[in-house]
Amino acid sequence: MPWPDNFAISVTALVHGGDDRGRLMRRTLVRYINLSWILTLCSISTNAKKRFPTLDHIVEIANVIGAQFLEQKKGDADRDIDIYVPIFTILQYVFYMGWLKVAESLINPFGEDDDDFDTNWVFDRNIQTSYLIVDDMHSESPELIKDAYWDSMNFLLPYTAVTDPFKSSPYLGSAVKIEYVAQVFA
Repeated sequence: MPWPDNFAISVTALVHGGDDRGRLMRRTLVRYINLSWILTLCSISTNAKKRFPTLDHIVEIANVIGAQFLEQKKGDADRDIDIYVPIFTILQYVFYMGWLKVAESLINPFGEDDDDFDTNWVFDRNIQTSYLIVDDMHSESPELIKDAYWDSMNFLLPYTAVTDPFKSSPYLGSAVKIEYVAQVFA
């Protein structure tokens, strides 16, 4: 089951700015990723479909989707509006939906049985965690310290007693002994 945590961490690392514009961009991106997850689950999970039976319910109850418009001010009539279509993201979404439909025919872990996932809890957790990451943790970074191997370029990470017998040389392949002759072209 995908969690939006890694995506939210990437967003907070890549979308800079502590002002309202930066925060708006970060929140919009995680809102869209959570929306795609909710829409996907609504097509395969009866619990999700009961919680969000229509698109109006998604907008009203979860406050997940937001309408965004480019405001043109007077005198900006010559400004071009660029609309970019994320082709690869759309293809990725189509393939994921196809894979989910195949998986649904095999087994449905998002149903209403006692051993199925609690999708309502997942929705609430994803929204809360996403907003926590992009809002509260945006400007927090760990302290930068030198690691234990700072002064050495040739070192091995330690092995535990259990994994020590499994030390091995890396597989080099059959082409490692091929000799290379440089040619000069005139």
